[in-house]
Amino acid sequence: MPALLLALALGVDPPALAEWLRKGDSRAERITGVAKSADVRLFFAQLDDDEPEEAVLRYDGDQKVEALVFDRTAAGWVVAGKFSDWWNYKPEYRDGFIELRAVTRAGRAELIVRTHSGGTEEDAIDIEIFQLRAGKLVAVLKGNEYTSKMEHPSGKVVTAVTRFEYPAAGVVVMRGAINCRAMRWAGEVFVESPCP
Repeated sequence: MPALLLALALGVDPPALAEWLRKGDSRAERITGVAKSADVRLFFAQLDDDEPEEAVLRYDGDQKVEALVFDRTAAGWVVAGKFSDWWNYKPEYRDGFIELRAVTRAGRAELIVRTHSGGTEEDAIDIEIFQLRAGKLVAVLKGNEYTSKMEHPSGKVVTAVTRFEYPAAGVVVMRGAINCRAMRWAGEVFVESPCP
């Protein structure tokens, strides 16, 4: 059994794991693969329809930032997901890596995960929005925020930026300098709609 699952079966809870990561406790390394983290954050939010709040533990690793998402069940804490951002890692990536925001449902947060990727002259932030359903994280929307440099026929270098916006409940807008794409929540999925 993987160390993470074994630890959870033995009753390790998110606050204890967060403390072990802060102190450099060997139990944290056995579970996460990270010996000690200088920046450990533990968030609680209502991600699903049952009463106990879920926990999201974010911590720095060796040239990466990681997060574990825990669902509280009658049997105890269970890992619903693990995420990592490591591509050309910079410490400032950790601040926007995980976001808890009510996008589609009042009183219930979605988990927004941002990971970095890119290529020549382009830096992209891949975004996925997840809902917790029956103990499983389900991606309900995927997209990119990116900055790219393009050479105009005149020889001038132009920087194009595309960003996600959340102008109203149930609406996500991906807006760029020359394009716009809006998605509206339709009960179980996002559907394309006119840009506001």
